[in-house]
Amino acid sequence: MNSRAFLICALGLLLAAATASAGPNPNFTLPLHVVEAISAPCDGYIPVDCLGTRPTTTAIPNHPAVIYLMVFNHAGIAALQAGLEWDPSWTWSFALFDCQPGQFEGIFPDAPSTASGVTTFDCLQGPALAVIGRIHFQVGQSGCLRFRQPPFPNGICIFDCTGQEIDQITDVNSPRLGRVCVGSGGHDACDAAVPVEPSTWGAIKQSYR
Repeated sequence: MNSRAFLICALGLLLAAATASAGPNPNFTLPLHVVEAISAPCDGYIPVDCLGTRPTTTAIPNHPAVIYLMVFNHAGIAALQAGLEWDPSWTWSFALFDCQPGQFEGIFPDAPSTASGVTTFDCLQGPALAVIGRIHFQVGQSGCLRFRQPPFPNGICIFDCTGQEIDQITDVNSPRLGRVCVGSGGHDACDAAVPVEPSTWGAIKQSYR
């Protein structure tokens, strides 16, 4: 078994055994940022910080681009599992998951228009915006790059720095997931979801009585 397959299997077994309850990163988000270029370094997203400067989510059609996969609104993480999908007119060139100390493996194509995988790294303390990977595309004439649930236990999720607790994003349409599109439709995913207060749910229930 090669190292990539071993990593996915090992983390898959650990994920299957992990509790699905929220860990220390319940509001983590996965922003995407596109740079129109043939190549870009790990710090090529600067000055984007999700605070004063938001990511770019509109891609130029029929043009080479580097898309940064990033994490934000986190306390501390040591692994990310996710899936991606893109318009058939786009072409995946290659991906680099090498921006974090001790980083291993990443998200790679598993079909013509989808990719999935796991990447691990040394404990990454938040909440500042941080790069998890860089994906090189030849952008097509239309459509988007977006997240999808990977075919592994617990779907889109992150591990905390102890490797014992996970946090998930179960809805692929969640505003906590970034999206890069040709034309309109992009979303930067900088903003953490705001939990609904229990009293609000109580008021809703009361309205149906």
